[in-house]
Amino acid sequence: MRNTATSDSSEMPHHGKISVALSARLAQSNPKQRLRTIIVLQTGPSVPRPAQSRPSKENRRDEIGRIQQSASQVMDDIDRILERFDGRRLSQPTALGTIVVESTPSGIAALSASDHVKAILQDQPISRVF
Repeated sequence: MRNTATSDSSEMPHHGKISVALSARLAQSNPKQRLRTIIVLQTGPSVPRPAQSRPSKENRRDEIGRIQQSASQVMDDIDRILERFDGRRLSQPTALGTIVVESTPSGIAALSASDHVKAILQDQPISRVF
């Protein structure tokens, strides 16, 4: 099975990092349109801990620091990709190793090809469920 979504004859690869729905939206978008997405960065393996124990406050703080340090190390590469495709970073790396970016469909596809990117999510408002 191929890892692409198709719209007419154009294809937008998603490298298993972009949902088929977002990939289809990117393929149908104007090539110059900028879209906001959330990039989940590859931050390396998490520190193993016993399955039944809750991490201490110190361990959580250390893990957050490790994730942010790891994410910060790849920002130059991410920024270069964004610059090539008229995109920009809208946030600093979070404690979860995510950033918000705005870029063209081609820029988002280029990000999905990066080894530094784990997943790309559509940035959308969270609405209240009644």
